[in-house]
Parts: sequence; structure tokens; C-alpha cells
Amino acid sequence: MKIILLIIAVLNISENFNSPEALFKASKENNKPVLIFFSGSDWCHNCMKMDEKVVKTSLFSEKIESRTVFYQADFPQKNKQEKTTIKMNEELADAYNSSGIFPLLVLIDGDKSVLQKTTFVSSDPSFYVDLFSKDIDANN
Repeated sequence: MKIILLIIAVLNISENFNSPEALFKASKENNKPVLIFFSGSDWCHNCMKMDEKVVKTSLFSEKIESRTVFYQADFPQKNKQEKTTIKMNEELADAYNSSGIFPLLVLIDGDKSVLQKTTFVSSDPSFYVDLFSKDIDANN
């Protein structure tokens, strides 16, 4: 039951943003760093793999997403998005993924400084938990 409530809370937080400013405001208000998952959900094989094998796991949700303000900046080629979502994702990519690397996880503090970033290097969610936990702990 705790995991279900945790997942619902994470999903609710990540769905409420319509601008980068709102994302970082939530970061400051909740005293949590921002974690952005840059993905191409309908064209990038490694993005789909990372989403399924890492991001959607209970371990990642419990140990990482619950301790961050999580946002998936998705860049689909076939699926349609709202104009506000497209604008926000492009602004975030300009600031934190100007090289266009997919997939990419970027951990950012409330002052908009990058703490850590990585692409898909492992199907093991514990790899990402270990990688991000130290920086998350230091910023909570």
C-alpha cells in the first residue's frame, strides 16, 4: 500500500508542471532536487528500455523519484503533445540537454545547477540509486 501511495504522489507531482519555473518552484518548496528524464518514448529504443527497466521500477520510484521533483521531458515523434508541454520540454532541453542525448537523466538542485547526469548504462536500477543518492542526500 505504501508503494502505491508513493507512486501516486510521484505521478501527481510530475503532472502539474507547465513551465520550468513551476518545476523549480516545487523543488525549492519541497526542498528536493529536480530529476529530469529526457526521453523519446516512441522512437528511442534505449529510452523505452530505461523507462521500463529503471524508471518504472519500485526501487527507483522509492529511492529516487520519491526524494526528487521528477519530470519526464519526452520528445515523441508520433505521439502528440500539448503546446505548453512541447515548449517546456524544449526550454529544459536547451538548458540541460543541449547535445540532444537520449535517454538522459539530469539531477539539478533548486538553484538550477547540475549535480549529476547520466545516460542509459545499465538495466539495473540500483546502479542509478547509487549514482544519485549521494547528491540527493546532500541537497535534502
